[in-house]
Amino acid sequence: MADFIHWERRCSREEYKKGLFLGAGLGYGTVKKGSWGDESGFNALGRFGFGLNESFLLEIEFDSHCINEAKESKENAYIYEPPGWPGSSMGYHMVFRTSYILASLQYGEYKGFYWRAGVGIVTNKFADSQWEFVGNNEGDYGSNYKFLGINILKERAFAYGFSSGYEFRVTRHFALSLEGLFRSSRGTDPRTVLGIEVVGIWYFK
Repeated sequence: MADFIHWERRCSREEYKKGLFLGAGLGYGTVKKGSWGDESGFNALGRFGFGLNESFLLEIEFDSHCINEAKESKENAYIYEPPGWPGSSMGYHMVFRTSYILASLQYGEYKGFYWRAGVGIVTNKFADSQWEFVGNNEGDYGSNYKFLGINILKERAFAYGFSSGYEFRVTRHFALSLEGLFRSSRGTDPRTVLGIEVVGIWYFK
């Protein structure tokens, strides 16, 4: 009799994570750009996927970091010196807006601790100074260039990420998770993201 009750409870638990699910959340984190420095800000995320059983979930993750970044405004972006000046940054500015799309596999119990790993694509935004060559004045090099403005550009590159957290089951279909995340990307403007977030998840089955 005891074995039957245990089997019945386990079957009902397995049903909790089987099938489609949808999640969304908010958090706070830091985007690091190596020697360029770092920037902290809010992040937003979304995810959807399919639960294979009570322990394994396949999902697609979307998360965007530094969504409140004021420096992304052209008026607030820092203007570097013209190309060729000592210490010139080649037109790259401190813009940290970073977005990821990852295909991930999550492992964890019906409720409790879990971990997740994924690979995908990152979209990094950065600012680029626009200069026009207007002369050849050797005595005043800066007068040879006219500043035209700043463009916010995008770069896409390979990325991977890891997350770990704890799921609190609220009802049969709804859960809240508190998790930490790590993201890393390559490309000409490589970045690393560390953050924490609160996620609400709805299990349809």
